[in-house]
Amino acid sequence: MTRRKYHFSRENARPFTERDLLTMQLLRPHLIALYREAARRRHEPVRLTPRELDVLRAVANGLSTEDIAGQLVVSTSTVRKHLENTYRKLGVSSRTAALARVFPDPDLP
Repeated sequence: MTRRKYHFSRENARPFTERDLLTMQLLRPHLIALYREAARRRHEPVRLTPRELDVLRAVANGLSTEDIAGQLVVSTSTVRKHLENTYRKLGVSSRTAALARVFPDPDLP
């Protein structure tokens, strides 16, 4: 494995030069790929059931527990149980953290 280390800094708060900006622009897609790969290695894949994924997709769409229950034709306690199981499997404690773990790259610029 080859490791490379780069350090970008500005002295005296001077703006980056055109050359600096061009270098960073050229490196950007490679750095994003490295970041994604590191994130994938950091978090082992978690196997969620199709229904747990359905619930998370509905959460991602901004639906409340009651709305999700209506959409999936189940009780609200069933939705809560799916969320509890999902949180346990992912090692998180909130809807936001679960979404960030399952859908880590919503829209990279």
